[in-house]
Amino acid sequence: MQLNPAGAFETQGRLACRVLLLGLVFLPLQLQADQPPDFPEYRECSDFLWYCASIEKTSEEELPGWEASFRLVMLDMRNRKDRVKWEQPYMHPGYRGGLVTVDGGHFVYVDQWYRVDAPVVWIYSADKVVTVNGREFGIPAAALKPTVSHKLWLQMSAPRSVLHKGGVTIWLIDGRVARVSLEDGQVSFPESGKPVAGNREPRP
Repeated sequence: MQLNPAGAFETQGRLACRVLLLGLVFLPLQLQADQPPDFPEYRECSDFLWYCASIEKTSEEELPGWEASFRLVMLDMRNRKDRVKWEQPYMHPGYRGGLVTVDGGHFVYVDQWYRVDAPVVWIYSADKVVTVNGREFGIPAAALKPTVSHKLWLQMSAPRSVLHKGGVTIWLIDGRVARVSLEDGQVSFPESGKPVAGNREPRP
């Protein structure tokens, strides 16, 4: 059988191009996981759109997002009016997101990045702010998924976190399910993978 060096070179070139194209396809997924924070102003609303948490910048001067001041304003949207229910200074993690309870009593932010001795869950209400450090979830270091600059601690597929009566249920990357109390941030681990009260908050 006669070998064709030119044909072999052409085949190798095609394979190299395919590998490069595959790399370009999957590279944005990795880059998306490490998007730099942009500290946006935004709104997150409860089921039925009764209440919305408005994240607003309070700094008058032009400052980088990590130096700017923000506040969380809980708005009562019923009767098509933006009445202020309560507000708190907001420790902006740099990204959009959050869960609003159906009664407008709490706003919960679950960070996608894991930190052992720093907050990964923030629970805001009218009279206090409760934080929960990553250590409280007891995730083995080997289970954390590294990205370019961070580590992921939530399960890769949805849902990752949902509200239930009195708390928030969080699906962890190691397969366990954690429940965090809205009142005091206490973390517990139910045997079942489903919240006791179901996947949605009950309507008051």
